[in-house]
Amino acid sequence: MDMRVARVVIESIDSGFKTVFKGSIHTDIAGLDRELKRVVIAKPRHVEIDLAEVATISSMGLGLLVSFRNGIVGSGGTVKIVKVQKFMHSMFRFARLEEMFQIDSSAVLATPGTPRAKKLGVR
Repeated sequence: MDMRVARVVIESIDSGFKTVFKGSIHTDIAGLDRELKRVVIAKPRHVEIDLAEVATISSMGLGLLVSFRNGIVGSGGTVKIVKVQKFMHSMFRFARLEEMFQIDSSAVLATPGTPRAKKLGVR
């Protein structure tokens, strides 16, 4: 199991914030929760979520993202996933979260190690 603790980098964009997650999101989510609550309190019009560098996510991690999304939408904002690994996208589809989170097909990246990934330079 990947024991690296996930972190999030929050960047200001014109319409709100971009949240860039790095590492695996498992059960130790207290730090992430604190950071994401700061974004929710700011009541942005739009939030972009970048999951390109997330290797794995637990059910608690998915719950954290759903709670974050609900907080933003509850304040009148929108949330869109702008980058996600192909296998993570499959998990969102399997959990029926694809409709909850706006995920454009161009946001889905090649899975690392596959011929397509190598061609695109994905590690």
